[in-house]
Amino acid sequence: MTQGNAIECYNLTKTYERKGHKEKERVFAVKQINLCVPKNSIYGYLGPNGAGKSTTIKMLMAGLQPTEGEIWINGFDLLSEKKRALASVGYIPENATAYFPDISAKKFVRFMGQLRGLTRTEAEKSAQEQLLFVGLEEQQDKVISKLSEGQKQRVGLAQALIGDPEILILDEPTANLDPMGKAEVATLFEKLREEGKTLFISSHLLAELQTITDRISVINKGVIIISGTVEELLAKFQPTSFFISVSEQEPLIKRLQRTAIVEEIIVQANGLVIKTNDPETIGRVLPVMLAEEKIILKEFKPLLSPLERIFFGAVEKSTLEESFNEHATTTN
Repeated sequence: MTQGNAIECYNLTKTYERKGHKEKERVFAVKQINLCVPKNSIYGYLGPNGAGKSTTIKMLMAGLQPTEGEIWINGFDLLSEKKRALASVGYIPENATAYFPDISAKKFVRFMGQLRGLTRTEAEKSAQEQLLFVGLEEQQDKVISKLSEGQKQRVGLAQALIGDPEILILDEPTANLDPMGKAEVATLFEKLREEGKTLFISSHLLAELQTITDRISVINKGVIIISGTVEELLAKFQPTSFFISVSEQEPLIKRLQRTAIVEEIIVQANGLVIKTNDPETIGRVLPVMLAEEKIILKEFKPLLSPLERIFFGAVEKSTLEESFNEHATTTN
């Protein structure tokens, strides 16, 4: 275990047996996952639905026994020192408050504190502090079912903060939230990092994480296909589609169609979508074309956000490699 990491996983694997036509088949939910989550960081664990994110989190929380591999949390081996490892962890499952709709936010958070070993008095005090931190002081006596989705999610965050854990593990924490709720929760995450906490966030929703995530891993079909800082990964996946709005479309379309670097031009009511195989060159030649044709540029932007470029680029590359390997195996 490296001292500077909050969570480490080595060759983490979970398999199940599925009955085939003739014999049992070994199915990998996750396969040989390696993760290093630095302390005092926000780590994004991204992947499509069914990719293995929740299976990984269940193993991190000791809810599932790994088939193979090691998990270290805050310097403790989870498999042999579970109690000490999890003592430093707060957990927000997806829909954390769903099973307690008829009690108040404060009672729910206090109850979770008592489950963590606090006395009733300690849990009461901590519940008030954490509900204040997440901005629910005025709603603390409201029944959970009467709260908005964003408020329910903040109640879930408050219960995870009981006991002041150093590490927070969050499973789809912004699912079902409206844009305002997502922005509010993202702001709270940044505030927690500023206070020295480590956040491990599993999600398939990218927009709200792109400005706060320090490092990410993308998992697909149980396998981590890419990991690194956002800056490192953006260097590998340049934008390939751009939206452009100009004063005159037709002259620009004719110029673009004569270049080998433009693969497709899609005409929309408010502009053009340009798909290119050479994003660096398009960025250089486009201003020249506009100047020569005396066309006014109104808007120019990549079609995908930074995290979307990394996510879709990595998943597409992984899928192409898998198809190629399957074809090579079949033909050999």
